[in-house]
Amino acid sequence: MYRLLLLSCILLASLSALQCDQQNNKIHVVFEGLLNVLQSQALINREVCVGLAELSDIDLSIVTVHQTQYTAPEFDERVENLQPLLNRRLPKVDISVRHQWFADVNSIVPNQGRFVLWHPWEFCSLQTSWMHVFQNLTDEIWVYSHHNRDCYIRSGISGEKVHVIPLGVDPQLFFPGAAPPYELKTKNSNKFLYVGGIKKRKGFEVFSKDISAPLLVTMMYA
Repeated sequence: MYRLLLLSCILLASLSALQCDQQNNKIHVVFEGLLNVLQSQALINREVCVGLAELSDIDLSIVTVHQTQYTAPEFDERVENLQPLLNRRLPKVDISVRHQWFADVNSIVPNQGRFVLWHPWEFCSLQTSWMHVFQNLTDEIWVYSHHNRDCYIRSGISGEKVHVIPLGVDPQLFFPGAAPPYELKTKNSNKFLYVGGIKKRKGFEVFSKDISAPLLVTMMYA
């Protein structure tokens, strides 16, 4: 799941330059990103932060960035418990993790600890305006897939700092038999399911135009 993957990465990111609080042996982590909105990365951030907040060896502060017009539905109690962690002042910062879509190169780069930019990119090359920040001002860059990593390396980022952090799923929600099969009234043996947004960059209109088989579309947000 998201939080277990991220915890492993945070511990790895800290090994080479981390000096933990000698009194309580805590790792002080600042996590930046969307939180209380209906958006895919905000969903990941909520799960990650819930997991980190449950760990006794992590001292967590959550910094939320600008909100969007998509307001998230009611959250469960786990997420409500994150509210006291918003914008907490930590005694020091060991690791800052920034996870948001479309890198804001004008944001202030943390001046304490290691700086991890968790930034997927769907296209074939990075924007040139990002290169200085990505190459010189980050300690590590995390991406979702090897395709993402290859894109960064082709653009000139050192492969040593780019790490693949695949996203997980919640097996308590998604497992065979979790819901009855959805019956499509067709005799066509080929059927497609699309889950995600339909923004132009996704290429959904190109795909949907060229297939003749039934297509079931589930959108997280329009």
